[in-house]
Amino acid sequence: MIARYLPARSFVGFAMRIDCRTRLFVICLCCFTAQLCAQDVGSLVLTKRLDYSEAKDRIEVGPDEIAHIISAKGDRLEVEVGRRHGWINRDDAVTVDDAVSYFTSEIRAHPKNTWNWIGRAAMYRRLKEYDKSIADWTTVLELNSLSESRFQTLDSRAYVYRLQGKTDLAINDHNEQIRLFPEHSEGYRGRGAVREVSGDWKGALTDYQMAMKVVPESSAPHYDLSRVYGLCPDQTLRDPEKAVFHGRIAVGLSRFNNPDSLTQLATIYAEQANFEKAVQYQSMAVSLSRGAERQVAEKMLEDFRARAPSQ
Repeated sequence: MIARYLPARSFVGFAMRIDCRTRLFVICLCCFTAQLCAQDVGSLVLTKRLDYSEAKDRIEVGPDEIAHIISAKGDRLEVEVGRRHGWINRDDAVTVDDAVSYFTSEIRAHPKNTWNWIGRAAMYRRLKEYDKSIADWTTVLELNSLSESRFQTLDSRAYVYRLQGKTDLAINDHNEQIRLFPEHSEGYRGRGAVREVSGDWKGALTDYQMAMKVVPESSAPHYDLSRVYGLCPDQTLRDPEKAVFHGRIAVGLSRFNNPDSLTQLATIYAEQANFEKAVQYQSMAVSLSRGAERQVAEKMLEDFRARAPSQ
């Protein structure tokens, strides 16, 4: 790239010596290069489209997911999405700073393409412009007649309602999820989470129990039940034995590979003053954590070690 590899002072002189048409080309090239440079290590990006290629190590990034760039090489960006890792095409990425304007222009050009509505809704949620996010999720629901797609969209809209503190509207969306697919656990877990946040721990417990009955082989409902039984502020619902029982199942079903489950079980053991077990599970959580999450996990481990009986 001319703009990337020419020294800045040399480039200015070079641009002044060429004709107007070529100068215009160089200016456009500079703008294009600046956009690429914005997608450098540390940047947060969304994807413009779904990549259907089956190339090795390619990661599928959903329209409402945000990827963190950890390295860039040519036309490939190595990214992390949550705890998933892989690469995406540079041309498919749009930075979070440009996402709203990009998706808005795409919506004008292709108003029935739900990917663009979802991408903008996700960005509005990130920007805490919740009313705009709700409006876009509602449009996605109107455009989508497929039950599976509506199921996921209802979950996303309910989450924004939850962030707004609109408990009844969030629960309505989760109720519709359950009506569409009563055999899926996500609707029950989502409704339980809304009730938990609003302080209805008994209602949350009922939903999490239902989620476990629907999909007993999933670690997530056991993780939720462990939290209620072990950490709930309502002492009448606490059950230390059940907390550990479901916590250990959650850890086992996730193959000891989920730091959240490990940290929660460590915290439950600490609540029961079993700091040896707390140190054991929190040590595993630290080994699986990265970045800021690792720093928090290490601090918790230090605290558990300080409170553990001396050997």
